[in-house]
Amino acid sequence: MSRTVSDPDLTPSHGSDAVKPSIPPSHLKASGKRTWKLLWEAGQIWLDPTDEPAVKAVCEQVDQIADLRG
Repeated sequence: MSRTVSDPDLTPSHGSDAVKPSIPPSHLKASGKRTWKLLWEAGQIWLDPTDEPAVKAVCEQVDQIADLRG
């Protein structure tokens, strides 16, 4: 069975299915919090709550990079 563009499994969800950014973890610094907001807003079509650990890890790395750059 081939899939077409109109296949509901391939069509991104919109509207009420979109994920709202949750409150960023309190230990994140300014860079991490900005990245948290940006990722959840930009990725609301394809991110869901199960992606939160990955988003958190990225934001922590952004904070570490900002610290190293001073």
